[in-house]
Formats: sequence, C-alpha cells, structure tokens
Amino acid sequence: MRARRLLPILLVIGLAMGGALSFAGGAARAQTDGTVTVTLGAAISESGRFAAISREVIDGYALVVETVNEAGGIALADGRRARFALAFRDDESDTAGATAATRALIEEDGVDFLLGPYSSGLSESVAAVAEAADMPVVISNGTASFLFDQGRRNLFAVPSTSRQYLAGTVDLIGKELLAVGRDPAEARIALAFLGNAGTQEIRDGVLDELMRWGMTIAVDEVLAEDFSNLPAILKAAEAARADALLFSGFSAGSTAAVDALHAAGIYLPLVAMTHCDPAALADRPPAARDYLICGTQWDRYLSYRDRWFGTANEYAFFYEEKTGRPVTYQAAQSSAAVLVLADAIERAGTLERDAVRAALAETNLETLFGEIRFDETGRNVAKPMLFYQIRDGRFQIVAPANWAWDTVVYPAPPRSMR
Repeated sequence: MRARRLLPILLVIGLAMGGALSFAGGAARAQTDGTVTVTLGAAISESGRFAAISREVIDGYALVVETVNEAGGIALADGRRARFALAFRDDESDTAGATAATRALIEEDGVDFLLGPYSSGLSESVAAVAEAADMPVVISNGTASFLFDQGRRNLFAVPSTSRQYLAGTVDLIGKELLAVGRDPAEARIALAFLGNAGTQEIRDGVLDELMRWGMTIAVDEVLAEDFSNLPAILKAAEAARADALLFSGFSAGSTAAVDALHAAGIYLPLVAMTHCDPAALADRPPAARDYLICGTQWDRYLSYRDRWFGTANEYAFFYEEKTGRPVTYQAAQSSAAVLVLADAIERAGTLERDAVRAALAETNLETLFGEIRFDETGRNVAKPMLFYQIRDGRFQIVAPANWAWDTVVYPAPPRSMR
C-alpha cells in the first residue's frame, strides 16, 4: 500500500493526469472562517490493472468537491459551512490492498466518511472495513449482489446492480412480442456468458426475468475466456431459431461477438450485450453493428439534473473541460456518490455518523446520474439500467419506455437490408 495522497480543500482537477498534490490535516477540522473541513477517504487503484479506469473515479470525485467548495460548501445546523477534502490511498488493484488502504484512511488519516473504489471485489473489501469501523461508505463503482447480502448498515451504493445489466432486455422482448400478438412464453432465448462470478450474476438476473415471462432457454453456454467457442455458440443459437441472443463477455467479448456474427452471416432477431465499446463499434460496418441492443448505466443526454451541475449534459461538458477526456458513466456515478454524501450531511445538519447514516438511508435525490433512493440493504432502487439500440451508428435509448428516445426495432431487419 502506497502512502496517502490527500487533496486540500481547494483542489485542481487533473490529478489523474499527473497534477501535483498538497496535503491537509486530519478529520473534521474547524477553520477560523466559520467553516469545517470534512475529509472523504477512498481506497483507489493508482497502480495495477484498474489504474486507468480509476482515473475516472478520482476525477468524478474531485469535480464535485471542487464545485461544492467553490459554491461555499454546505450549511450545517450550527451555522458553520462544511467544505470537503479528499484523501486517497493506493489499493494496488488488490482486495488485500483495499483492506489495508481503508484501515489506514480511518486509523491513520482520520477521514470522516468513505467513498468506494473501482470494482465490486475491491468495494467488498472496503465495505467490510467500513462496517467494522461503523463508518458510512458510499459505493460508486460496485454492483455485485454480495455487497448487499451481509446485513450491513453502513453501505450505500449508487449504480444499478449487476443483476439488472441485461434483465431489462427480457422485459423488452416480452412486451414487443405481446404487441404483435405473440405469446412471450413461446420465445426461445440463447444465452452466452463468461463463467466468472460477476458475469454469472448478470446471467442470474436474466434467468429471473425469463422465468417471470415463462420463456424457453434454447441455448445456454459458458463463453470461453479466449472466446474460442464463440463461433459454435452463435451457430447453435441460429440453429435453435432463437428469438434473441443475450451475451456478456466484457468489451473484448462484445466486439468479438459482433465480428463473429458478421463474418458468419448469422442472423438473429435480436442481439443484446453488456459492455459495448462505442469506439470499436464505430469501425464496424452497419450490417455488423446496427440493431444491436447495448446496456448502459447512464447517458449524458437524459433529463437528469441537480442543483450543482444543472443537466447531465452540462455536467458532461464541465467534466470534459476540466479533465480533457470524454466523460464516462464511471465518472458520472462517482460524482453522484459524493453528491449523495454531501446531501446526507446537509440534511443531517451535522457530521455525527449516526445522523449522517440515518440521512443516507432516507436519501431521495435526483442527481446528474439519475434518481438515488436506497432500500434496507443499501441498493439504489430508483435508477434503472438503460438500453440502447444502434441505428445508423447512433446509440438510441429504446428502454425503459419512460426514458426511451425511440421504439425498438424488433425483429431486426436482415443483414442485407441494413
């Protein structure tokens, strides 16, 4: 575990791009100007396999801290104003590192509250330490069910959960079949998912919806890590006359599936997948990419808005101006995590943990990332997953209906007509 890095009250965005950092002192420090500094701690992957994506988490956190502080902070019940600092320790993209980093943030750095790292596995390590210390933690980038199955009272997670990643596509298919007079129970669905625990959890969410609709599983295969069995799976789905293929293999697998379907000339009425890579798909011909369904946590053009940034799109422009990089959903949900914690502190009117924890549990907040409302396990039950359909290279939201920009085209037209 590397030594701490702590941002002072007035910070400069761009730290993930190599900006210099200075240090501030311990927890909840009163200032002579009637303010109090609240330190938010986070174990962050500054090294290891999650280092690149963790830049988005860091800058998502930092953008909110800068914005709230520049607006004068938030009011407390005693008349003081709370301003924020961020303390980071490197978890080295490792669960043991996340445990050690979080303990050091609490015991050595004296942080007031915790924010989460990138990934569900590291979030689990952080959540376990937070629970033992009885310190609230707002998770920004952890979605696995095991986070919520421990009876924790200190965990609150902003994003939609893994089980929601593709489950909504089953509902979409069922409603489309009903609209044309077909019995959804007659639908035949092909499944292809990697065998790791996180991806199998996405599959579990799909299975729940398939059971609810009474649909038949026509093909159910575990995707090889090197995707070597992908062509055989796609041919099996076609031979089974599947009404849809639901697929999850991270970004590399999704791009491989698009290429394999196109190369083999395989037609399926609907193909839905997680982790679509817009940059990679932009290079594919329309016959390969168009009419794919892709799940996403967030889109900048939705009507989400909050008091600090305005609309989601205004937030996105601000983020890109500050960092020089395109905005990502990981950054947006990280920013939302800080907004949730700031809102809870403001409603509590104090920095006392029990009061802030109780306020977090009662959160009912619209943010740039969407609605935030927690159930008794700490899940956000207010924000749905969104689903794009690619049309002429454009990502159009087609579900859920109340957020859709257009209706889904199902079944997709033959490849020769795209």
